Amino acid sequence: MSTERDRNGLWKLGILLAFGLLVCASAAWGQDACVTAAVPSAFTLPDKSVHAAGRLTVCTIRALTPVVGLHRAWVEGDGASLVMSRIGPAEEKADSLPVIMFRRVAGSPLELVGYEASAGRNSWTYTLQRWDRTGVGETRHTK
Repeated sequence: MSTERDRNGLWKLGILLAFGLLVCASAAWGQDACVTAAVPSAFTLPDKSVHAAGRLTVCTIRALTPVVGLHRAWVEGDGASLVMSRIGPAEEKADSLPVIMFRRVAGSPLELVGYEASAGRNSWTYTLQRWDRTGVGETRHTK
């Protein structure tokens, strides 16, 4: 025989379960999102490795904190490199296609600095960290 209290408990458990599934689905959706571009000239990844022109892919592995992400980058299918990023909201909503950003210094290859991508109704920027010889990361702002 069920009582009003038992029905309320089951109803609350159902809402809690639905909320938990929504949170898990959102977390899974944010992982392994990839952007790919054909880069027309030589470029460097944040680990300072130099690559010839080719197909660059950068995938989000996971958010380490709300403002720091971990990514995997590779060129033409090999040479995977792990990269950390600073995550922030974009100033404007991006088009449906992601944008990969490079910096050009005269006489040097392009330097991968980050990318911008849409996620639902929001757009996010990922400013990639470069590593110095001691293994210390530095974030360079693109603006």
